[in-house]
Amino acid sequence: MNRTHTQPESSGAGFRSRHRNTAGFSLIEILVVTTLISLISTLTISTFVGGADVNKDAWEMSGLIERARAYAMAQNTYVWVGFNMTDVSTVNQLNTAVFVVASRDGSSNSATDNLIQINKPEILKNVTLSDSLPGYGSRPTVKVAQLTTQTPPSPAISLPGGFAQRFQSDNNRVIEIHPDGSISLPVDNPPPGLQWVEIGLQPTQGVAKTSKNTAALQVGCLTGQVRVFRP
Repeated sequence: MNRTHTQPESSGAGFRSRHRNTAGFSLIEILVVTTLISLISTLTISTFVGGADVNKDAWEMSGLIERARAYAMAQNTYVWVGFNMTDVSTVNQLNTAVFVVASRDGSSNSATDNLIQINKPEILKNVTLSDSLPGYGSRPTVKVAQLTTQTPPSPAISLPGGFAQRFQSDNNRVIEIHPDGSISLPVDNPPPGLQWVEIGLQPTQGVAKTSKNTAALQVGCLTGQVRVFRP
């Protein structure tokens, strides 16, 4: 019986030709892909630098305010939580410093020689305060004072000692915590009927403040309750 043998498609010149057409990438293709990956990585980093920890910073700040309030009530004294958006030790980077000082004699006297530092300043890198965050969640907007729009207290409340030189006292925005745990703004004319003080956070690089990478803290004036709102 005669058998007809069929040449497999995978053999012969046809296969070799197809093999040559599908083999690997050329050097030019590899360079193009590498360049694209590098570009995408750069854009991604520039988008999120300084803003990736806004949520973390918001919760850390919330805990700091709550600890400051607990200290005021336990020690029966006045405590001030200050926010400074000019960390002059890092000229090329806009950071926000958060510090806590307490009255030495328990009174509301905020003169520098009557202040004691009760925490190491927290530095929120590449994060600044904002007074124009978009609305989100159930966060109230009535009877709310934006901390950044408030006039710095006079006389200025600042860190004692050498830290006062690093954090310019005329730029400090301050929340005052009373011995009973209530909150106020140490300004000459506080907004009437104020119920909440809001501290908005946004990154200073790469991400617009209208994005989801923001956070808002609201501190209750009567209760001292701290609430964190995220988009």
